[in-house]
Amino acid sequence: MEYRHISMIGDDKVRYVLKKAGSHPLFVLGVNPSTADEVKSDRTITRVCGFADRLGFDSFVMLNVYPLRTPKIEELPAEVDFSLHKQNISHIVEEISKIENPSILVAYGNSISKKKYLRLCLKDILKELTQFKGAKFIQLGDLTNEGNPRHPLMARADIEIKEYKLKMI
Repeated sequence: MEYRHISMIGDDKVRYVLKKAGSHPLFVLGVNPSTADEVKSDRTITRVCGFADRLGFDSFVMLNVYPLRTPKIEELPAEVDFSLHKQNISHIVEEISKIENPSILVAYGNSISKKKYLRLCLKDILKELTQFKGAKFIQLGDLTNEGNPRHPLMARADIEIKEYKLKMI
């Protein structure tokens, strides 16, 4: 999948949505955005494009549990910004509602445990995602030893795709 026709909702500090235009996107729920933008990809987005391609999708929509951009999750603030969190949920719901029966790759990885509020943000997002009755939730291989769905960088390119059991945390 070529990295062209990319759009972003956000700026250099916050990214709510990064997507490639298409009619059959793979939605991906990561933990937080790193450096990718409309012009340049990063390692995670390159892997997302590879998985989307392999699974027969023509595009992707990258979403995250928390929208602050940093390649190092430890650099996220100690406390949640509820305004950002609410805006993030709004963008997630808006994007997913555009597609009938969306496929959502849940791929936040073990980094979710590095800040306490990330699990609370995830819980709010998962609660919203339950409204999409035709949605198909998938994960990369088995859950990690910590019980989390794998991050794209922690999965082989040919890993088996499995159903993700949507559960409230």
